[in-house]
Amino acid sequence: MRVLPAIFRAYDIRGLYPSQINEPLAYAIGRNFTRALRRRGHVVVGRDARRSSPSLERAFKQGLREAGFKIVCVGVITSPSLIFFVHHFRTCAGVIITASHNPVRYNGIKIVMSDSNVVGGSALLKRVGVTALESAARFYKKKRTPVLCVNRTAGALDKYTAFLVKKADVRRPLKVIIDASNGTAALVVRRIFGRIKNIVPVFLNAVVDSRFAAHGPDPTKSFAQRQASQAVRKHHADLGVIFDGDGDRAIFCDDKGKTLHAHQVWRLLVAGGKVRSSVHTAVDTFAVRTHCAHMRRAGIQPPYVHEGPVGRSFVPSLLKRHRADIGFEYSGHYYFKDFFWTDSGLMAALRVCSALSRLPYALSDFESLLSPLVWVPQAAVRCSRRRALQILAHMRRRFTGKGKISTKSGVSVDMGDIWFNVRLSNTEDVMRINVVGVDKNRCGSLQKKLVRLVRSLM
Repeated sequence: MRVLPAIFRAYDIRGLYPSQINEPLAYAIGRNFTRALRRRGHVVVGRDARRSSPSLERAFKQGLREAGFKIVCVGVITSPSLIFFVHHFRTCAGVIITASHNPVRYNGIKIVMSDSNVVGGSALLKRVGVTALESAARFYKKKRTPVLCVNRTAGALDKYTAFLVKKADVRRPLKVIIDASNGTAALVVRRIFGRIKNIVPVFLNAVVDSRFAAHGPDPTKSFAQRQASQAVRKHHADLGVIFDGDGDRAIFCDDKGKTLHAHQVWRLLVAGGKVRSSVHTAVDTFAVRTHCAHMRRAGIQPPYVHEGPVGRSFVPSLLKRHRADIGFEYSGHYYFKDFFWTDSGLMAALRVCSALSRLPYALSDFESLLSPLVWVPQAAVRCSRRRALQILAHMRRRFTGKGKISTKSGVSVDMGDIWFNVRLSNTEDVMRINVVGVDKNRCGSLQKKLVRLVRSLM
């Protein structure tokens, strides 16, 4: 078989099944895992609920076993629970077969080390090489007998939910709409939110479905937010939360059903207390700076903030380096020091509920007190990775002298009262365009011009 380097991305391996990622490739990655990890030992292996995941997991475990690793099986899990199991079972690494928020026809492989660092797809390919993977894939033969492993499926999720429940501190009654998006979060949301004092949960799509039938696995899409938003208004709820396909993202809506931006959620978590230092990505720099200035004017000391590049492989290392309490990304990833320095949608939901319960008013009222910002919906333009580098170079030249330019994640330009970022996605072949400012018409106009500019350079 031919290995496609493009599916080996910054922080995982992700592609179309079975044309780009398949059982021979999963076996080959497992067979070469010693070179990928540069160590040997026990490895936790789990999977999401996609139809292709069981066969990919079986092939990967077959290769892993032949490479001399001992396997701890945990079955169907959320991605964030993987790092918990790595620590709980004291293994050297963990692997989950998942494509996270990508459509049903995709699948992938995520690898995390015991120190919470990610072994990205691009790093793995560099260590192992295309030739070694293609060579190993030729020896793949499907086995009818199960791969020998230590089965820890029974009781594994109970340990994880008990760990999370202890993180909640909800001080007044809250009615919360919880949309599990038919993903693996559906396995644990009832166990968690049903056990927390002062939370009255209303569950949506809390049944695992490999088709993600309700609205797909990506909660950042407006159509995926509609059901939770309507349920908030119907049930007069205080909050709504929507998880993605593997439970590592969370999107929130307020008591009026309005979707919150990640920087607004960050501000709520800061208001909830015990946030002395935080991490954000280059996409959120303008918003965080505006919030911090607003806090200072109100006589509130903001937390120390640290900026880094976008991506699951970058934020945890930055969080650890600065010993920060929390971190966040525009896309709905929230990172916590007390969750092994990594991200968890469920942990974010518990922290938001705890912070909201400390407010003497509704979440929508809290939003009205924040510095007004206009953030137009993110635009995405299909683009090859090779062409993207040329487009970003052109953007740097075109906007030189028109504002402060940063290249931490793509190209960001700060023009005082308006800011934009253009970058290549780490998970899809698209250019993402974000614009934020104080004037709605100006923000919308700038985004349209940027979309036209990117398309003209294709």
